[in-house]
Amino acid sequence: MNDQELLQLVYKNAEMGRDGLDHLIERTEDRDFRRTLAEQFAEYQFVMDEARTRLDAFGQEPKGSSTMAKTAAQWMGDMKCNMDSSSTKLAEMVIEGSTKGVIKLTREMNNYKGVDEKTKALAERLLRTEQANIEQLRSFL
Repeated sequence: MNDQELLQLVYKNAEMGRDGLDHLIERTEDRDFRRTLAEQFAEYQFVMDEARTRLDAFGQEPKGSSTMAKTAAQWMGDMKCNMDSSSTKLAEMVIEGSTKGVIKLTREMNNYKGVDEKTKALAERLLRTEQANIEQLRSFL
C-alpha cells in the first residue's frame, strides 16, 4: 500500500461526507444546524482539495465514489428524510455516516505503514474531522 492509495481513500471518504452534507443542508430549516453542516461541508472540501493537490503531484487524478454508489446513497438519504426531516433525524444520519467513516478510515490507516508524513497527516485530519462532526452533532439529538 502506498501514498496514492491512501490519498484516494481520503479523497473518496471526504467526497462522500461532503456530498451527503450538501444534500442535507438543503433539507433543514434550522439555521444553527444548517450553519454547522456548512462548516463541516467546508472542512470536507478542504480535505478533498488537499488530497487532489497531493494526487496531482503523483500524476494521478482523484477517483471519487462511483455514480451508482452516489445515487444509492442519495436515494437512501431521500427516503429517510421523507420519513422525518427534523434536525434530530438529520443529525442522527450524519453521525451514522461519520461513524462509518471513522471505522473505515481507521481500519485502512492501520494498513498503510511507511507513507509520507504529509499523507498521513491529511488522513489523520480527516479522521479528526469525522470525530469532531460526531461531537458537534450530538447537541442536535
